Amino acid sequence: AHIFNVVEHGRRWLRCLEYSSDAALCLGELVRGPLSVNPKPQPHWQVGDADVPYTPKASLLLTRSLTKDEPVQTFVPERFLRGLLPEALVAAYDFWQRPDGSLVGELRSADGKAEGDDGAPPPPAALAA
Repeated sequence: AHIFNVVEHGRRWLRCLEYSSDAALCLGELVRGPLSVNPKPQPHWQVGDADVPYTPKASLLLTRSLTKDEPVQTFVPERFLRGLLPEALVAAYDFWQRPDGSLVGELRSADGKAEGDDGAPPPPAALAA
């Protein structure tokens, strides 16, 4: 079982992964909470803490419009994609959400910036939600 907390970010409600009863089957890597082994029904690692209350934080929505024909896209922070997409994709791409709910991923370079930051168009990877 995976437990998500629904949190407010820029007047939008998004999911944030808090706990997984089997870390081997979880798509995301939890960065906080205890890691323990549960021996029953079979040994498996569980991670996270579902009992920690959420503390509201200031948030800001980043939007962009690449061309006048392209719809406005909204940046989706990594913490809202953990557990929904494989960790390898979350770590390697910056994701932007289109108005229809689909995601566009931009490959990050080795220095952590998006590939298109040098003026060249980045190779988009579109995912349907």
